Amino acid sequence: MPEGPGQITADGRADTTEGRRRRRAKRGDGGRLREELLEAAAALLDDAGEDAVTIRAVAQAVGVSTPSVYLHFDNRLELLHTVCLGVWDELGRRMSVVTVTTSPRLSRK
Repeated sequence: MPEGPGQITADGRADTTEGRRRRRAKRGDGGRLREELLEAAAALLDDAGEDAVTIRAVAQAVGVSTPSVYLHFDNRLELLHTVCLGVWDELGRRMSVVTVTTSPRLSRK
């Protein structure tokens, strides 16, 4: 357990007053940050609504600087739009699976 800011946490991250710090991605692993940003934005949206999804809040949740978010998304609206598209894609995928497995005409061979 860290004793204060600047100490290393049990998971190997540095504990800071700004929030958790993310370890730098290894070469070829840069796409992972984009996914983490989207997951954090989706969680904020789910938990507290659209107003809670700010660039700063997403960056803090992931443990990166605010400018790091702008490497992947031009603005807050683009980030929200991408999260929503992901939700709609997942809903469509799930509905397709349910339709195929429950429809009598489609499930017969």
